[in-house]
Amino acid sequence: MVTSTLIVSLVIDIVIKIFYVLTLQNTLKQVEPKNRKISPEQLWLLLIPVLTVFFGFVVVKNIAASLELELRDRGINDVKMPTYDIGIALYILGTVNLLYYLKYFGFISPFLSVILLFPAIAGFICFIVYWVKVYQYKEKLLQLPKRNTGDSLIF
Repeated sequence: MVTSTLIVSLVIDIVIKIFYVLTLQNTLKQVEPKNRKISPEQLWLLLIPVLTVFFGFVVVKNIAASLELELRDRGINDVKMPTYDIGIALYILGTVNLLYYLKYFGFISPFLSVILLFPAIAGFICFIVYWVKVYQYKEKLLQLPKRNTGDSLIF
C-alpha cells in the first residue's frame, strides 16, 4: 500500500533533483560551447532513477573538464578538474547506498542495513557540497570576463 508519506517524499525528492539539474545546467550554460564536454540538455537524464547511478559519473567528469577548459580560457590556469573529487565521492557513495535498498527485499540483515546508513549520510553531505561547489563556479564564471581570443570575424 502506498502511503501519503511515501508520495510526499517522492515529490520532494523529484523537486530537489529538478533544482539540482537546473543548477548544473545553468553552470554549463556559462561555459562556452567549444569548452563543453557535455550538453546542458543531457543533464536531464539524471532524473532517470537507475541511469543516474552510472550517468552521474559521466556528468561529474564532463562538468569538471568543461569548467577547467573554461577557466583556462578565461586566464585561470591553476584549477585542475574542479568539483571532480567531491562529485565522484557523491556517486560512489550513491552506488553503495543502493545496497541499502536491498533490505526491502530481505537480502540484507538489519545490522548491515544500519551500517549502510553511514554511506547514505555521507552521500547526502557530498550531494549538498557538490551542488554548492558547482553553483559557486557558476557565480565565478558570471563574474569573470570572457576572454577575447583575438579571432577576427572578418578574416
